[in-house]
Amino acid sequence: MSTLSYDSQISGRAQTQHQANKSDKEGIHVLPPDIVQSTLPYLEPEDIKNLSYTNRYYHNLLDYESSMTLWHDLFHKAFVPEYTSAEPFQAENTVEFKTCAEVIMMNKYPDLDWHERYLIRENNAELYTWGCLKHARLGYTVSSNRFLEQDHLNGSLRIKIGVNAPTKMPWFDNDGSESFLADDRVVSQLTCGGFAFQVLTKSGKLFNTGSTFSGGHKGPSTPEGEADVNPFRELTRALERSHTSNMTTGGPTPINLTGTFPRRASYGGSQASYVGVPTSGPHEDIYDKLNRLENIFNQGVPGNDHVKRLFTMDSVRLSDLIDSNGNIIDIDISNEQIDCNKFVAISAGRSHILALDDKNRLYSWDSPETDVGVRINFEFLHDSNERPILKIDSGWDFNCVFIHSVGLVLWNRRDALRKGDAYAKAHYKIIPNTGIINSSNRVLDFSCTQNNTVYYITREGSCLWQYSNGLTEAINLPIEGKLSKLIACFASLIVFDNRKNCYSLKLNSGKIDITSLTKLELEDPDEYFIQLASGDYHTLGLTQKGNIYTWGIESQSCGCLGLGSQDRRNTPHNFITLQNVTVQRPAKIDLGENRTCVAVAAGGWQSGAIIINNNDSLRS
Repeated sequence: MSTLSYDSQISGRAQTQHQANKSDKEGIHVLPPDIVQSTLPYLEPEDIKNLSYTNRYYHNLLDYESSMTLWHDLFHKAFVPEYTSAEPFQAENTVEFKTCAEVIMMNKYPDLDWHERYLIRENNAELYTWGCLKHARLGYTVSSNRFLEQDHLNGSLRIKIGVNAPTKMPWFDNDGSESFLADDRVVSQLTCGGFAFQVLTKSGKLFNTGSTFSGGHKGPSTPEGEADVNPFRELTRALERSHTSNMTTGGPTPINLTGTFPRRASYGGSQASYVGVPTSGPHEDIYDKLNRLENIFNQGVPGNDHVKRLFTMDSVRLSDLIDSNGNIIDIDISNEQIDCNKFVAISAGRSHILALDDKNRLYSWDSPETDVGVRINFEFLHDSNERPILKIDSGWDFNCVFIHSVGLVLWNRRDALRKGDAYAKAHYKIIPNTGIINSSNRVLDFSCTQNNTVYYITREGSCLWQYSNGLTEAINLPIEGKLSKLIACFASLIVFDNRKNCYSLKLNSGKIDITSLTKLELEDPDEYFIQLASGDYHTLGLTQKGNIYTWGIESQSCGCLGLGSQDRRNTPHNFITLQNVTVQRPAKIDLGENRTCVAVAAGGWQSGAIIINNNDSLRS
């Protein structure tokens, strides 16, 4: 699957065709430029570079110094969320198709080439968050963020409850980052669930803000009364069994049920006897190794303890350290195993996270009992070669993916992961007639709401399709153009048409209220929305100029609208009721001078964005 448009391939055609003809005459077998460039979306950057070293023809075609086609594709690979529903599939008739990030970069930097745009996006993009402060969900607390201004805090003198303006999140700001790769620092995607943000880096690592992604709520996880095997708990129990003879009579070591290792207890006296920790010297080394493992799987961002890396069962795989008798073999995990997942797409629901890696493996973080992702399997459906997953999306309380030649597949329950299992089977349903490959009825875009309700459009673009309770219904909307893009959230559905128009519809329990259709317009006729993100009751709109607009309800002065303190706001069409602030029409957020937004995210009572600071000098 590729969203690379052919107009970007044509630019380098003339300068390379002569070299191709010359290579053919010299007996060098090369592929035509069209074929080479159409395969770029399927190649890793390192593979592209190696191909460019093969001969002069490929070097001219794929030269990192001069090929703008190559740099455009590298930009697309690194910074476009093409495997999520944030961007639609490319239709055959959309030759001029450009993703949101590409549109903004071209409008903001019309005189730069794609190499220069790539470097700006890579080096000058920063994370900004605002809204509710609870559980450090913004990636910081009142006292931990040196970028947080006092005027941007809502609350009383003693208790601060929210941040009312976009505030930079500390990100690789301190010593200790030498152990990370350069691409670990580069933010590729940002998404937001009900209680936290998720950050995907260019290197494919996934991070989560705050102390909980679930808020203590269960997502589309195991049936009631069932739970996944906890690898950390199993390892701790095996350690206890292996050293029973040396344990004191105080009973087994307490087990931390949150999915992490227990803290090392103090030694000596009645305290040691009570918790039952080893009292002889050698056991000290054993617990040192356990603590080392704990440090590995509590990996955070240098300079910010409120952003932690997310791991999967495949990267943890602590069961390999235990033999068939339940005894510890060795406590050691290679870096290769720890980094076995390179993620390419992320999505988030209210209390769960969904991620796809570069091997087309799908993982779900959906339980408050553990912070480890479980691999999801669709029995009889998914094959990474013949039937790969092409797009993922998370609804309020369920997930949906698009599988090639199968169609839209949704689920809200899965099997519990047992000891020795590599994956959990999803209890899935297939939306009928969505697996069509070549026709005007092929799915162009889809989006999830709640209660297993999915909205989708086809390349024909004439109507909106609703799937709910096992039934599919066509909904005709009174809009001007053909439907081209969908974005859904808890309380609203946003639809775009091919005439650059954007409409909002209210949702009730996931179902659409067609009478609520409202065209979203801005005062500037030359500015229009290209992307939106919504929380529980508020919405962020991103325009082609890289500006952010906001509207909706700011619950209990949490600050999620990002318009500043209430006494400093000069926004029309808003009013305050008790502690809630309502903005009825899109109001522009002040990003400061020379700042451009390239992506927005929202969920719950918080908002976030990836913002380019144009004041920063370009670092090559």
